[in-house]
This record gives sequence, structure tokens and C-alpha cells, in this order.
Amino acid sequence: DGLAGMPPAIAGQLEGDISALYAAICILNQVESDSPVLDEACARLTDLGLNTLAPEVEAAADQRFWGLEGQAGEVVTVDVTALEGGDPSVTLLDGNFVEVAYSEDFNGLNPQIHAQLADTGAYTVDVGWSGAAGAYRLTTNRELPAPLTIGDQVSAEGAVQRLWRFEGRAGDFVSIELEAAEGSDAWLRLYDPQFTELLFHQDSRDLSTARLDYLIPVDGFYTIEVGWNSEPAFYQLTTSNTAPAPLELGASIKVEDDRRLWSFDGQAGDFVSIALEATESAGDATL
Repeated sequence: DGLAGMPPAIAGQLEGDISALYAAICILNQVESDSPVLDEACARLTDLGLNTLAPEVEAAADQRFWGLEGQAGEVVTVDVTALEGGDPSVTLLDGNFVEVAYSEDFNGLNPQIHAQLADTGAYTVDVGWSGAAGAYRLTTNRELPAPLTIGDQVSAEGAVQRLWRFEGRAGDFVSIELEAAEGSDAWLRLYDPQFTELLFHQDSRDLSTARLDYLIPVDGFYTIEVGWNSEPAFYQLTTSNTAPAPLELGASIKVEDDRRLWSFDGQAGDFVSIALEATESAGDATL
């Protein structure tokens, strides 16, 4: 009755959102009610259950909720492409119906979720709409990162293994080099223990290579992602942990090898100047 005085478009949207919320609560068996009407609705919705996620599916406007059994550490990517209707959104909910991730616009108006699961158990994907609901395509990719020890060199097919996980220690200077098959277009991303993006690199000159260098600030498990702007291809990943070389303030050093990291003892209040002069014009040096 509270929707009666609202404009039809707004009332319809609110009614759809409220119905969807009750549907999700009922499906997940999270409500007990003395209302025969609500009990009947919940019984009908529970019989319908959640739709089961598949790698790719085309869905009708009324197919809003999708269930998956996830594994702790697994990375889930969900893309929604509207085939008709308004502006879609997608939400990932954990077993307690708490939001894990949300996306409204990623590729134009089409959303994408890219999240790492914290726990093993049931999760729900909710496809919502701003404006009229319509048919859509739902694409899902799930991958458990492979274990990696810094110092290892590994190789894989890009279509099979894209994610790697290593344990980082505060103070480690980690280098990650990617070399993919000739003609491919690849990139690298590094995520922190909370799966927040730290670094991204794509070589604009040699598209089949990429490199990341990062000083680890806190202990934890970090994730490497190998991605593609072309068809996935075979690749090799080389990792290393570089110990800094000692540097004496006041000295002038000529470096003829590949040392890149230096450390010195500083005192509070010191004003330090460090100048770099590249003796060869092989590239653009930075400090």
C-alpha cells in the first residue's frame, strides 16, 4: 500500500527490489514468520531454489539468484552482459547473506565481479537492475591460485592457469617476470593478502612480456594474475627475491651488473641526496 502514491516506474522498481530481497532471504532459509502469505511465498521460492551457476548461460529477467559452492582462496569472476532491459548490477553474497563484492558498471553499463573467497561454503550471485529487468548473459570463471615459492620459475598454458599465490615477508623485494608466446598480448597484476590490486604492468613495446617489482610491506599471502588482451597462450613466470646491496653515504659507485636495490644506515634528521647517472642509453632510468 505504501507504493500506491509513487510514480509507476519508481513503484515497480521498489516492488521488484523488495520482492527480490524477500526471495533471497526465503531461499536461504533466514526468516521465520507468522504470516501465512509470507510462509506460502517462501515455500514456493524454496521449491524453486537457486539457479546453478555455469561457465556461461543466457538467463531470463526473472532468473535473478544463482548459487555456487566456493572454496577458500578461490578467485571468482562474474560478468553480466545485458541483452535487453536497463542497467544491470551484480552482487556476490556469502553464506550469511553478507555482501562480498558489488559491481554496477565495468564494461560500459555491464558489471563484473572479481573477488577471492574467504571461506569454503555456499555463496549467492544476485543480478539486479536499475530500470526494467531484461534477459542477460552470465559468464563465470573460477580458479584456485596455484602455490608458488619466490625464486621459482614456472610455466603454464594461459587458458588453464592464470593465478599464482606466494607467501611474502615484510622487507622482501620481489621481482616477477612474464614471458609469453611470441605474438601474444599479456599483462601482470599483483594483489595483496586482502585481494586488493597493488600493481599492474603491460609492456607497450614488447606485448608478450611484463614485469613487476614490489617491496613487500607486511607478511601475508599475495596473488599474481596473468591476463590477456589476446587469446591466452603458453607462458613462463620467473620470480626472485633480491637482497639489497650495502650503500655508504658519501660514496660514488659505478654499477656494471644488474644490481637494482641498495640499503644504507640513516639517522633521524639527516638530509640525503642521491643522484643517478645512466652511462648507457639503453633505457629511461628511475630512482
